[in-house]
Amino acid sequence: MKYTIRKRENVTLYLASDAVELDEDDFKNLEENPYTGNSEEEFLKYISEFNLYDGPPWDLDSDCALELEKLGFDVEMKKFDNSAQKCVDVWFESGEVDEKYSRYGGFNSTHSTKD
Repeated sequence: MKYTIRKRENVTLYLASDAVELDEDDFKNLEENPYTGNSEEEFLKYISEFNLYDGPPWDLDSDCALELEKLGFDVEMKKFDNSAQKCVDVWFESGEVDEKYSRYGGFNSTHSTKD
């Protein structure tokens, strides 16, 4: 009997955007959702809660808005590391090629050597 077998490997990529400098004072006078904190940690949490799909706040200084957009969702990210350089997570699967399983690389796995 013939079996369809593939080797599979999981790798984690580590990506980062370019670093930007933001001044908390630029966010304190916004009409909607002004920044009211007073620490680096609070400012980081405040920035992380922005819905950058909608773009920066309309009343934010244009230079600051351009910097904030560099943290958005359509920015170029640079790879700086990956888990394959440290360890390998490899196993074998048997099953059948099936494009309906696109989330699994087009393969319907019926058995696996992974724990």
